[in-house]
Parts: sequence; structure tokens; C-alpha cells
Amino acid sequence: MTSFASSDIWLAFIMTLVAAISTFMGAMTSLYFRKVNQVTLSVILGFAAGIMIYTAFMKLMPDSISILSSQLSYAQTKITSTVWFLSVSFCCIL
Repeated sequence: MTSFASSDIWLAFIMTLVAAISTFMGAMTSLYFRKVNQVTLSVILGFAAGIMIYTAFMKLMPDSISILSSQLSYAQTKITSTVWFLSVSFCCIL
């Protein structure tokens, strides 16, 4: 059985609490601004989509670097992963 330190439990609790407060604040904001124009909605949704894409790529990036580093040098790995990351990100924007 896995043993958790007390600090790990408190860190998880604080992070969960921050997420809950953020969600609550977002819900209260949406209730306050009942009518949102199309431009504002587009900006908010675009920002949220950008955060989701960034999070997905940053989760995959360490794995890709470790796989590439076994086949390429350090400099080639960094250049290749950066170019692919920016290329795919640019294609997602289009």
C-alpha cells in the first residue's frame, strides 16, 4: 500500500480548493454578465481552447523528447521537438 506524507495531502487539498474557488468565481461571473456579445465570447472560447491545446502538448512534450533523445543528439532533439510543436500549433490555429 502506498504511503502518503501529510504535506502531499495538504497540497492536494489546497489545489482542489483553488480549483473549486476558481470554478465558483467563473460561474458567478457568468451569472453577473447575462448577455455577452459574440466578440467577447469568441475571445473567451479562443483563450480556453489555447490553454487546452497548450496543456495537451506540454503533457506530451517530455515523452517525445525522451524518445527522440535516444535517436538524436541533444541539440537536434530540442530543435526537432520545438519545430514540430510550433508547426502543429500553427496548423491548429488555422
